[in-house]
Amino acid sequence: MSVCGRTQSSSPTSEHVAHDPSNTLELIDFDFRGCRMGDFVNEAALVAQGYRCSSDVLYARVCRKFTDKIGDITLTTSYHLEKGELAALNLTFDADSYSKVVEAFTAKFGRPHEEKQEYVQNRMGASFLNNEVIWRTSSGPLEIQQYGSSIKYGHVSIIEPGTLAAVEKRQKAKGADAAKDL
Repeated sequence: MSVCGRTQSSSPTSEHVAHDPSNTLELIDFDFRGCRMGDFVNEAALVAQGYRCSSDVLYARVCRKFTDKIGDITLTTSYHLEKGELAALNLTFDADSYSKVVEAFTAKFGRPHEEKQEYVQNRMGASFLNNEVIWRTSSGPLEIQQYGSSIKYGHVSIIEPGTLAAVEKRQKAKGADAAKDL
């Protein structure tokens, strides 16, 4: 059973060709395991593969698998859905696997368009150099950070710009609702 199906708004299937890193304006064609942003996602097929799907506070639905694999890297994969279509994708991995994750994505998409380093600080005040790579895709930026919400886990994310605006609006509304309780 296929996980994703094309919708009117999703792009046609094509083979990936590594982008020309000297062309800094070139957008790459993103997919994850054959799923493109905007594709219809078959929740039953994900459940059959061990994913758990549920309602979410920021997205209509989220399907998550905590023991997913990319090669020998264990990670958590989260498909975020709006109206049954893939709106965002998040992968969480052990921060020590950052280089392996970047190597896997580089093998598929070519060299990243951008590489950044900046210091992040934990709750105890210790500073750590956070590495980040970014590919510009036709579906929005694909970002990999060595440290996500903590220094223990790294993070891969891509979210369609229109979906990002809707999620930010929902977050703001939730904050306003919570403020009423103050």
